[in-house]
Amino acid sequence: MVCTKIEIMRFRSGKYAGMAVTHVQQIAPWYIAWVKQNRPEMLRERKPGKQKMAIARMDVWAGLKPNWEYDTTRTD
Repeated sequence: MVCTKIEIMRFRSGKYAGMAVTHVQQIAPWYIAWVKQNRPEMLRERKPGKQKMAIARMDVWAGLKPNWEYDTTRTD
């Protein structure tokens, strides 16, 4: 048996998210017709997106120093 892309393709969102398109075709053909009419992008093959670059994170606590003027724990 040769698998085509439509057999492997799965819904990423919607009522049948995660299910194969061929399985949904068997159990709910009306849903496939609705998707074709209202949300045809759901049946298009997903293109791999661009790789996201790692965002350099700042250490938000690096510049903090204790403010001794407002320190209420000192008993000088």
